[in-house]
Amino acid sequence: MSQYQPLHRLEETTDRPAPETWPPLYMPAMPPLGAIRALEAWWQARRRRRHLRQNLHRLLACDDATLEDIGYRRGDIHRALRLPRTQDALDALHRGAARHHQEKTLS
Repeated sequence: MSQYQPLHRLEETTDRPAPETWPPLYMPAMPPLGAIRALEAWWQARRRRRHLRQNLHRLLACDDATLEDIGYRRGDIHRALRLPRTQDALDALHRGAARHHQEKTLS
C-alpha cells in the first residue's frame, strides 16, 4: 500500500455530489442575428459607397471626350460626388446619363 492509498479510499467513501461539468464545447449566448445582419448590411453599403466614390474621382481624371463616350458628363459626376452619403451616387449618375441620352435622341 502506498502513501496515497488512504486518500483515495476516503474520497470514494464520502457521499458528495459529483462536480458540475461543462459540455465539451461551451458556446456563450449569441447576439441577435438580426443585429448582426443589419451591421453587416451597413458595412457592405459603406464599402460600396466608398469604392464608388473612389471610382468617380478616377473618372474625373478622364477628358471630356472619353466621358462622353462612356455616357457621362463631368457635371453629373461632380453632382453625384456632392450628394450626401445616404443617397446612392451611382443611381444619380445613371439618371443623369439617361436624361442626357434622351436629350440626344429627341434633338
